Amino acid sequence: MLLKDRKDEGFNQKIEHHYEKQKAFLTAYGSKCLGSKEKAEDALQECFLAIIERKAQYADLSDDEFRKVAVTMMKYKCIDRLRREKKWANRAVDASNGAFDAFDDLSATYLKKEQEQMAREALNKLDPLGQQILYLKYFEEKSYKEIAEELAISTNLVQVKLYRIKQKLRKMLGEEGENE
Repeated sequence: MLLKDRKDEGFNQKIEHHYEKQKAFLTAYGSKCLGSKEKAEDALQECFLAIIERKAQYADLSDDEFRKVAVTMMKYKCIDRLRREKKWANRAVDASNGAFDAFDDLSATYLKKEQEQMAREALNKLDPLGQQILYLKYFEEKSYKEIAEELAISTNLVQVKLYRIKQKLRKMLGEEGENE
């Protein structure tokens, strides 16, 4: 029983963390659709109550996966509220004249900004030589030979270092992209 209590406590802390982290965004997201901050906050509460009720399903999600689940769930909670208010009673959700287009654009913008922040943090964790090599290669579009000459190192070292930097960044950012 004690182990179960610890797991529940850990899940509750994780939910509180996610709630605090996503609250402002999801409220703005819901307000745009529902037209009211109060209704959006109610939908947000319903969203997190549903997550808590199904905690086994959501306990092991990463931050990014959890955010996607929360955004999707919030979207459907808003649709449910609009239907209950009979604003869409006789219309299909798809025929909502783009009511959720701005909703999805807002989500995409938020996710992009968060990914950019994660990338900046990962780049700042690189050693200065690694940062220089990346900058010269991708921002100044220099060849391996030009980078080697400018930094007074071998071309082979530039290639190896760049390969390792990309692997490290993929690992830090949790991506499994292909090598360039």
